[in-house]
Amino acid sequence: AEIRASGYDLSIEELHPGMLAAAAPVTVDGEAVAAITVSSTTVRSSAEALEREIVPLLVDAAQRIARAYRGANPGLYRNGSRH
Repeated sequence: AEIRASGYDLSIEELHPGMLAAAAPVTVDGEAVAAITVSSTTVRSSAEALEREIVPLLVDAAQRIARAYRGANPGLYRNGSRH
């Protein structure tokens, strides 16, 4: 529910020391059909910079992909619902 509300998730050294990542779902009509991720290291970036500088671009890209996905699959999305 938290990711759905914010539109992204962060992984700050959760799996590997020194690794940072941000992910945003590609959602069409409220359903996640894909996700995109950006990763870096704590040597190159900080969690704060990732969230401040990269996350807005990542979320925007996910939204653009969702629009393109929907446009490329019009047969699946007739009358505003998935068939």
